[in-house]
Amino acid sequence: MTINDAMYAVINITNLSLEDEYYNWLGANGGIGDTVMDREYTMLVSQGGVPGTVDDMWYQVLITLGYGPGSLGDLLFDFWVSGGNLSPVDLILSIGNLGITFDAAGGSLANGRATPATVTGFEGNILPASANEIRYRGARRVTNLAASSEDLTVAPWVKVDATLTPGILDPDGGTSAYTVIATANAGRVYINDAGYDAGAEIAASFWVRRRTGSGTVLLYGGDGANGVDVTASLTGAWQRLTPAVTAASGAADRMGVKLNVAGDAVDVWHPQAEDVTNQTNQTPATYINSEQIFNCNVLGVKAYDTHNGNSISGTQIVIEAPGADISPKPHMLHEPAATNFAFPSDVPATQTITLAAANYTVWLDDADGLGSIVLSGGATGTATSAAALQFVADGTPITFTHAGGGNIRWQVEDNDFRTSYMPTVASAEPRDIDAITLPLVVGSNFKQDAGILVFEHVLEPGQAEVSSLQGLLSLQNSTDSLLRLNATATQAESTDGVTSAVVTTPAFGPGTEIIYSVIWDSTSSVYVVGVSVDQGVSFTWGPDQVYGGSFVVESIFRIFLNANFTNLLDLAVITGGLVDGSVEASKDWVESRSWALSWL
Repeated sequence: MTINDAMYAVINITNLSLEDEYYNWLGANGGIGDTVMDREYTMLVSQGGVPGTVDDMWYQVLITLGYGPGSLGDLLFDFWVSGGNLSPVDLILSIGNLGITFDAAGGSLANGRATPATVTGFEGNILPASANEIRYRGARRVTNLAASSEDLTVAPWVKVDATLTPGILDPDGGTSAYTVIATANAGRVYINDAGYDAGAEIAASFWVRRRTGSGTVLLYGGDGANGVDVTASLTGAWQRLTPAVTAASGAADRMGVKLNVAGDAVDVWHPQAEDVTNQTNQTPATYINSEQIFNCNVLGVKAYDTHNGNSISGTQIVIEAPGADISPKPHMLHEPAATNFAFPSDVPATQTITLAAANYTVWLDDADGLGSIVLSGGATGTATSAAALQFVADGTPITFTHAGGGNIRWQVEDNDFRTSYMPTVASAEPRDIDAITLPLVVGSNFKQDAGILVFEHVLEPGQAEVSSLQGLLSLQNSTDSLLRLNATATQAESTDGVTSAVVTTPAFGPGTEIIYSVIWDSTSSVYVVGVSVDQGVSFTWGPDQVYGGSFVVESIFRIFLNANFTNLLDLAVITGGLVDGSVEASKDWVESRSWALSWL
């Protein structure tokens, strides 16, 4: 992408030429005059540029907005790519138990975990999670497996003896539905191989209404090339229909609609296919676009903190309704890197493993609560389904003997506490660190002059032993941690690459719920307020304690959450004009825990 491409993507309103659109944009942003040159010059003066060459003035304005360092070309590219906003807005962000709520446009969470992982759902099922997916433990996770669910004109959708007409009035009042007309018997629009896992229980659904004809209409589910007859349920009004849940064959399972009689026509909208294996309620969930990113950072996956309230009328008509809140509330799962050295992990059997000298944890799940794993050789002890075992390996072989009940999975990992399941087959399998960041697009979605960041989490069992050198949360520029809270909640540290300061906080043990508030203002003062919810302890660090260098708020580039915790309860960021300089007021604000209601 060139600067002009990025620029035109922002300023194009009426499909004029780049120059004409730029002329209009300059006028809307304070530019005065009859030529582009005059409007550009006066616009830059209005933005604080010192009169000089246009290039020099652009550079001054962009540096003031927080772009750079770099060449003018680099700064202009970043400016247009980030939205070309000359007036940064206040950012009010809350990452609650689920998802992201913005009061201003822009910004998103990202997870840099390079490997797949798993997460435990609200019913205790272990669910797969894609690489880079943000996981929510205890949530209802929905994935739409129907590729390109909004555009049935592109691969992998195909037409056989049928036409497909877009732009049809849909149930939401838009025009994103399609008309399917059979040009011969058995006309169909479908995905020939939906890629379902063999044995997976698939709940497929389509919004459908009959347009013409009276012949048999079938919907494909997770049953190979067979379709399910939905003719009896079909009317001239929009309905969401679903064939019966069927175990996928794993070979050419189809997704789509089939019309048995030539000339018949139906309207279709929003196909969805879900893996509902072992779910109590297998009714199709609320539709999600398979090509859209929701709160999990990957396409077509969404986590909910409510149950599925949908039901089925008769045998095929989906009735949509809100569900009750899930209790306990789900939370973001955020873990360090680890490797499972037990394989195969789902066929527990006695084996001997040689582990490098380090700390490890072994755990198991079983069917009846009677299972155990007994260690002998290079380490000793017993793990049960109720209690994981932490042990130290010395580099000599360790025998893991399975005994008791029906063990169904086990894990030997290089951590001091149990983390999520890492399936293995023929070799050890690693899981990458959850590197969750909130990019702050300076000049677009983040006013840096003042702000409050609130971070609430619960220490995991074993977490109190995590090294104090590992950061829990940090405000960063492009290279350094400007302020860092460590994983054990015993220190706060900050650095500008030259100087640093460390302060001691109360020592909290596993299971403690902690709220931190990081407060900064335009005078380069930084405060940290901490509250232990469980122990009723609060503490405050002032600028001299928190930061030993020169804290430059304009250099804040991102918020980084290091993967040394799993129970993130809430994270909120409020910037731009909301800090009045009163640390005690901010402290009270945090201690009251009313900020989520007060500000969002």
